Amino acid sequence: MTSVGRPSPAVVRPEVVQPRVYDGTRDVAWLTVLGLAASMAFADMFWVVSLRQVAGAIERTSDPFTDWVRESTLLLPTYVAAVLCVRVVRRRRVPTAAADGRPRVATALVLVGVGTLVGVLALAASSLYDYRLELTLLGHTSHGSCVVDCLDSQRTSTAVLQLKSLGLGSALILATNLVVVGWVTALLGGRLRLDRSGHPRPGHRLSGVHRRDGGTAVLASALVGAAVLHAAVVPDHASEWPVAGAFFVALACVQAGTAAAVVHHGGPVSWTTAALVSAVPLAIWLWSRTVGIPSGPDAGAVESLGVADLAAGSLELATLVLVGSWAWHRRHPLAGRPVLTLDVTLIALVALLAVTALGLGGSGLDWLDLTSGTGHVPG
Repeated sequence: MTSVGRPSPAVVRPEVVQPRVYDGTRDVAWLTVLGLAASMAFADMFWVVSLRQVAGAIERTSDPFTDWVRESTLLLPTYVAAVLCVRVVRRRRVPTAAADGRPRVATALVLVGVGTLVGVLALAASSLYDYRLELTLLGHTSHGSCVVDCLDSQRTSTAVLQLKSLGLGSALILATNLVVVGWVTALLGGRLRLDRSGHPRPGHRLSGVHRRDGGTAVLASALVGAAVLHAAVVPDHASEWPVAGAFFVALACVQAGTAAAVVHHGGPVSWTTAALVSAVPLAIWLWSRTVGIPSGPDAGAVESLGVADLAAGSLELATLVLVGSWAWHRRHPLAGRPVLTLDVTLIALVALLAVTALGLGGSGLDWLDLTSGTGHVPG
């Protein structure tokens, strides 16, 4: 008689929590994303520049073709970020919408709406800047025969003209984006695919962006963007005050070096240094915009805001937020839960590139100038 023994207890092994990885079967269809973004950017900026020739300030109407190419190129990263946001939102709401390529009217309409929003904001910023320049020109007429009532009437007429330009331009941009997105969809055979479909090749390892990798990439990019903007304004500041030019050269080198240290070494020292090289110039910038720097050719004068200084300040603020988030997660580790997914990391990197490009447009460099060099960066 055989005895039936009790089954041996299963060996309980500690559960190993693996970090979540990004699904490699869904990668970005960059050709489609870049094609949509570039088509909308260059088409929308055509109307922005065209309306400027009709209702804009005379200082900005000398070379429309160059303005169109420059502004379209500088705004291209913003359109790319917008398309990537649509891709992520649609894929999360309708998991098969972005990858299967089936006709999705809702996806196309959302792309049209987001692209139109970017274009209208660009048109509004251009119209507002033109209005400010035109008001300055009207101020010079006060020394002639035009009296107060005449100036008020001219200011009102100028404002109405800019509002009409904004309204007409918004309608034209919306109609143009409808045509552009429909045209791109038709070129793709009616299959608007923002994700690549399929499965990885044999032996292909699915990989994702984990907390450390995503945060490192975004932090380093923010530091590099700030360094680029500071380097771009060196000629402008050096011509006003050589000490300021030397300061911006040193600041750009320090921020670029810190970005390299974050990538190659990481750790608390490099991340803390990143916070310092961002917080110090940001504090100096706030001081110069509220109280005024007590030394230099314009000692004590409060400087005005500009595109480049706001862009650099945004990048430095993003650096401080990232370092703060990193410090908080060191104290409260979340095993297997990445802070930055690949989707978020991609959008963040493109958004930082967009901010840097817009900042370069206000840095005063002749070949990238969007605002006649009125902006100054933090410091």
